[in-house]
Amino acid sequence: MSEREKVRKEDLVAAVGAMIFASDEPVQPKELASALGGVGKADVETAIGELEERLSQLSVGLQIERIAGGARLATRTDVGVWVRQLFRQRNRTRLSLPALETLA
Repeated sequence: MSEREKVRKEDLVAAVGAMIFASDEPVQPKELASALGGVGKADVETAIGELEERLSQLSVGLQIERIAGGARLATRTDVGVWVRQLFRQRNRTRLSLPALETLA
């Protein structure tokens, strides 16, 4: 793989990660590919897989969750207790138990 292809792959993983982060609902690979203009769905799927792997290796408390063919960024279940505590303390906007479970 040439240096140019490596940079392109890194840029694609970064762009896909940013778009998944920015979305408030699961994003379909086809939608991501369309937004990236000219990138194939298979390349987007590969980028999502790479992002999943990197998040797992970093142990940052985040994961890619696949739902109904789409992808979203979510907290790992093992850190969910702290996320729930944060939202309890904020007390500004109350979340329902199902919403908290979704975050966890």
